[in-house]
Amino acid sequence: MSLMVNSSQEIRSPWQEVDKIQWPILMNDITCDVAIVGGGISGIATLYYLMTETDKHVVLVEKKTIASGATGNNAGFAWPHIERSVSELVEEFGFDLVKEAFLELDQGWDEYVKINKLLGLENNVKLLGNAGFAFTDRATLQQALAEGAIFRKMGRNKWEFFVSEEIEVVGEGIHHVPREVILEKLQTIDPSYIALLHDTVNRARTNTYLFCGRLLEYLKHHFPDRFEVYEQTEITHMDKNILHHSLGTIIAEDIVLCTNGYSSKVTPRAAYVAACTTSLPEDYSAAFITLADPSVPYWHVTNCNSLTVMAGPDYERPVLDRNEWNRSFFELSQFFQKTYGLNPSFKYQWFGIQGYTKNGLRWVGQDSENSHLWYNLGCNGIGIVHAIAGGKRIARLLNGELLGPSLFSAFRS
Repeated sequence: MSLMVNSSQEIRSPWQEVDKIQWPILMNDITCDVAIVGGGISGIATLYYLMTETDKHVVLVEKKTIASGATGNNAGFAWPHIERSVSELVEEFGFDLVKEAFLELDQGWDEYVKINKLLGLENNVKLLGNAGFAFTDRATLQQALAEGAIFRKMGRNKWEFFVSEEIEVVGEGIHHVPREVILEKLQTIDPSYIALLHDTVNRARTNTYLFCGRLLEYLKHHFPDRFEVYEQTEITHMDKNILHHSLGTIIAEDIVLCTNGYSSKVTPRAAYVAACTTSLPEDYSAAFITLADPSVPYWHVTNCNSLTVMAGPDYERPVLDRNEWNRSFFELSQFFQKTYGLNPSFKYQWFGIQGYTKNGLRWVGQDSENSHLWYNLGCNGIGIVHAIAGGKRIARLLNGELLGPSLFSAFRS
């Protein structure tokens, strides 16, 4: 089989094809109430809530350019969810804390929608929902049924399973249908799929690069004297409440780390993504994953505005290697051909770095050894809504609010 990708094509994300403000380089010493390290969506969200919910003076620094990391190189998929199994989370942390975490993420979703409307970006949250989660084996399906029962107990959403009529399983929300119905809903030619989960959790295609640029413009207009943003400013090291850069220092009462590059609490992974134009239905979204076999890579496909985005697999090595690059997109092409009977011609090929914490949860809270240092980091692949919820929580904590325990401050090294 011939290679289905353009091996000479460089990294190119569709999200970054918009104009944005250029910010200066920090050339001197500076003091502030709060310093934010990292100019992706985590840092920008934290800045937004510090502006709107406190009176603090804030300085944000970015090593490269605003939103040029994972925020500008993601799969464009917003989803108030946690990648870890909810049954595992309940066993480890207890039902109430896990339920509260999902409520927090639902609020983060509402906040993201609200801010986009505030910025005149209503079309930047394009709801998806014409498919769902596809299963090829009974073990994965049984696990999903158990997960669905927990979510129903939380009252969070309605789960419906369309199961091929020859598969004998029982449970709430199951509809036994001819397998052809499942394949039609998935728009697939691959007959190996035995079931489909459709839930009512919000999910959307979105451009977080555009979102961050517009949000900074809004803040510049409404809070011109209370914050400063600097690009191309690398923090070389931290010393309690002092950040050191090549041309000076930033002295802050509090520091919020919103980038995975400075913390041993996260492990970077490289996620490969491609986009093409296809005839899949508008607002189509389908995830293909075999939980029974962790060695099988996940695949995710969304289609919106005639652009189909495919994500997966990801790798522990975040360094771009040309052979790995070619192999990854070859695998994407193979999957797309097998699933849809279509030969994709990739218009875009890119990859983004994700930060995975050791316990698989975002880390939002205060450092145990440095009272000046706070964290809003660890995207774990679906970090958009998490970043918004985390930014709001950090701002409230820095404003002196006494908040209850959170699943996202339960980091265990």
